[in-house]
Amino acid sequence: MAHKGWYAETTLVSEWDLSARQYRLAIIGTVDFQVVVASAANDGPILGVIGNKPQSGEAARVEVGFTKVQVAAAVTRGDILRAGGAHGFASVGNSGYVAGVALESATSGSMATAFIWPAMQSIA
Repeated sequence: MAHKGWYAETTLVSEWDLSARQYRLAIIGTVDFQVVVASAANDGPILGVIGNKPQSGEAARVEVGFTKVQVAAAVTRGDILRAGGAHGFASVGNSGYVAGVALESATSGSMATAFIWPAMQSIA
């Protein structure tokens, strides 16, 4: 079941072609005010979730709050989500930058509704 609730968004510039990376975890890129997706388990800090399908140089919508996120492996509601490796997938892990919490269970590679509220530090 989809849940509509509070969320906020901002627009930054996509440093990469993210047209196939909607609902993946965003981090700051190598250029001021540009974003990419997390590409390693400890990438961060997490800014939010890419909410659209921008190509390189286009506006990337970065969302926090109640939103969808793609997960790398199965998650259970209540799991703390973090960067899960390549391509910006969210995952459950014991260390790294916190992205938020899963509000529903989901299978590997699927979408989960989550409350995305990133921590600005890596938590072991």
